[in-house]
Amino acid sequence: MTTINPDNLIEIGFVSRPQGFKGELLFAIEYGEPGDYDESDYFFLLIEGKPVPFYVEEIRNQNGMIVKLEDVNDEAEAKKLAGKKILVKKEIKDTESVEINLFSLIGYKVFDATHGLLGPLDSIDEMPQQYLGRCFMNGKEILFPLTDELISGIDHDKKELHVDLPDGLIELYLN
Repeated sequence: MTTINPDNLIEIGFVSRPQGFKGELLFAIEYGEPGDYDESDYFFLLIEGKPVPFYVEEIRNQNGMIVKLEDVNDEAEAKKLAGKKILVKKEIKDTESVEINLFSLIGYKVFDATHGLLGPLDSIDEMPQQYLGRCFMNGKEILFPLTDELISGIDHDKKELHVDLPDGLIELYLN
């Protein structure tokens, strides 16, 4: 039996409540948009502190994300899952061809091509045009755009994010 490493999972929300009487669940998505998960074959629910995989029978996005999981066939079974955290596997993909789940990079060490180690990625803010990474260097907050153009590499094994930030950006925060 394969064991699931919780470090390879990211929490995306929680089961809000049963939806109807056939075991469907209303998912409250707190990370990303409900449509981001339409193609998911399975989700993990945190039960007694352990991630348990549930295969998806159907996903509908109408007035929220309504999910029918295999082996959850009535309202009583669905009620048992209400309030449980929903997790998915972190997206560890090739930066050339597919999008990366940026929030999975929180805690990675950020290295700039010019300045070297900036510090650990403390948080990511979602702005209308782009995502902003936040780290602290010498006790000062540094904000920087997280775009394909500025991310030069990601080493998941070493938990490192390599960026090539525009000239002068770091100096704005440090001076």
